[in-house]
Amino acid sequence: MPLTTPVKTHVLSYVKEEKNGVACLKIKATFAYLNLPLQTKLIEEEDEEQTKVPQGKGIYLTTPNPTPVTIGQSSAILRYAAKLSPYSNLYGPGSNHHKAQVDQWLDFCRAELDVPLSALASAADPSGSLASAVRADVDAALKTVDSHLTKCTYLACNHITVADISLACSLLSAPPVTADTPNLLRWHSTIVNHPSLSSLLGGGSSSSGVGPSGAPASLGLQMSGVPPPVAPKLYKRNRLRIKELLASAESRVGETVTVCGWARTIRAADAGKMLFVELNDGSSTLSVQCVLKQSTTGFEATKPANSGGTGASFEIIGELVKSEGKGQTFEILATKSTCLGAVYGGDAEGNTVGNGKYPLAKKGHTLEHLRTHAHLRPRSKVHSAAMRIRHAMAFATHKFFNDNGFLYVHTPIITCADCEGAGEQFGVTTMYGVDPHRTDVKVPYVQEEKKEKE
Repeated sequence: MPLTTPVKTHVLSYVKEEKNGVACLKIKATFAYLNLPLQTKLIEEEDEEQTKVPQGKGIYLTTPNPTPVTIGQSSAILRYAAKLSPYSNLYGPGSNHHKAQVDQWLDFCRAELDVPLSALASAADPSGSLASAVRADVDAALKTVDSHLTKCTYLACNHITVADISLACSLLSAPPVTADTPNLLRWHSTIVNHPSLSSLLGGGSSSSGVGPSGAPASLGLQMSGVPPPVAPKLYKRNRLRIKELLASAESRVGETVTVCGWARTIRAADAGKMLFVELNDGSSTLSVQCVLKQSTTGFEATKPANSGGTGASFEIIGELVKSEGKGQTFEILATKSTCLGAVYGGDAEGNTVGNGKYPLAKKGHTLEHLRTHAHLRPRSKVHSAAMRIRHAMAFATHKFFNDNGFLYVHTPIITCADCEGAGEQFGVTTMYGVDPHRTDVKVPYVQEEKKEKE
């Protein structure tokens, strides 16, 4: 149901009962993993929640679209959030098979864990027969997960998906299980100690009840005698690649974004009071237009006279809006521009900022000209396209053989070149005839004369 007041970021609204609930934690953890901003709002009046999203049952998400919409139910919100960053593969790497697996595990978490655990938490008699039956159902569900993880590192793919985040959050409220689940413990330690999730999921602590009877989840060296895997410090960008920005531009309109790249063109307008920077970072053949006004921080430093123009590198922060001009659908209204690297092409020595001696210009170039400047060829559109095609073909070839059980091995090369003794590795001859096992043939070998040092 559309809201009347537009918002510039995602807003998670919930009633008091859901503030510390599992559903709210799952959504926060997903946005934290994607490094996306998320505002939270406590609904004071119950009528507001019921009239806006009655199916939300106390929690819903408001999107930052030009016409904001609301999404209820935690599973639907998780699926929506996972699609905000397609290149994170949080909803699967692209195939419908992997997406179906993610959906299956999301439904499994909700039906087999969240619902029974909620009933167990509200049980009047925790030691009664009903609570025991619910606890047995939870134990059976965890055994199912442990069995699945016997041959898998993660639930659905070979990397973390929203299903892994959902299950890890569900297990925070699980009581100690009676079955031995070493695979589940290994998986759980990997997820909760991920750098993006450890602060929310209690990585390194024993806050979760997951584990064998009477044992916490973070068992360290006590976990069947095997230490938990060390989660590496993963690289995390503090900017959006232009490829990702353009792919999710519709949902990011109104957001403040940060992009970095080099300028293909910089042109002035309105008697020099405005600058239009065509920025590209190599992630896509397409560029994004950044509009700078005189009030923009770093406006003077961005001018071609001070940055060198085409080829200069910038970090630009601004609001993503729909473009009113031709040639692009979206553009960035910059609030701050930082010149990361100016072009020193003002003189032959490269000591003066300028573009006069810079090899690439706004116009196209011949292949002969680009051949003499090999380090800049990837910035041209023709070489950028060719390298992308070569990458796709090489990747598809390696993927085919990898998926069919082959190994990529660098075998010795037979060559006539004697560089660093390479020619002494093998002797290739036809003197053996048709019988390669003959021993009465002597292959001529010329001993290289060693020159005496003077």
